[in-house]
Amino acid sequence: MSSHYLDYTISLSEPQSGELSHLLGRLWQRLHGVLAADDIRHLGISLPRIRPKHTGNILRLHSDSATLQQVRDNAGIQQLVGLAEIHVGTIQPTPNYCEYRSFTRNRSGEKLTPAALLRSETRWLKWLQQQGKPIGIDQLLERREYFQKKAAEQPATAVYLRLTSTSTHQHFSLLIQASAPTMQAQAGKFSHYGLAVVESNSEQLPATVPWFE
Repeated sequence: MSSHYLDYTISLSEPQSGELSHLLGRLWQRLHGVLAADDIRHLGISLPRIRPKHTGNILRLHSDSATLQQVRDNAGIQQLVGLAEIHVGTIQPTPNYCEYRSFTRNRSGEKLTPAALLRSETRWLKWLQQQGKPIGIDQLLERREYFQKKAAEQPATAVYLRLTSTSTHQHFSLLIQASAPTMQAQAGKFSHYGLAVVESNSEQLPATVPWFE
């Protein structure tokens, strides 16, 4: 139950290119570690200042007050907050009247990042070589154009964060998709990234979190 919320605000005096995204990614990575270690599935995360292609500088946690306090007191998160320009707020009750949004992971869109497309193209070229098939420049350019077009079609409400996998230790882009605001709350589970779980072959809508300024 999202009865309370907790804000982490990144305040950069002289922000450099990509620094906000980097700090937000580090914070989200620490939060992921806490949620996974304690198997917390009832905490959702939102980006209240999200705008087209930009995350905004606030990361908001939604859950009950006890769970939020547990996360706030985590030593790893406190260490990051102490070292970086991250301000942690106080745990507050959720406003009585607000809208709701779902924040989900867009795995298909993650395959369309420049790094992912480069890896895909490298595998494709290697496969063609192994099959002894000729590699035509027109075919290569056509393939690139197709995937670049698909990448450009990603919704404006989708934003990327650069994270590191805790299992493989490889860097990857987490693509976060925000739904349109609605007045109807939807119950459900969240992943260890604090994002609503999208059940395959299910008509149930993803879980929502309260949406307000």
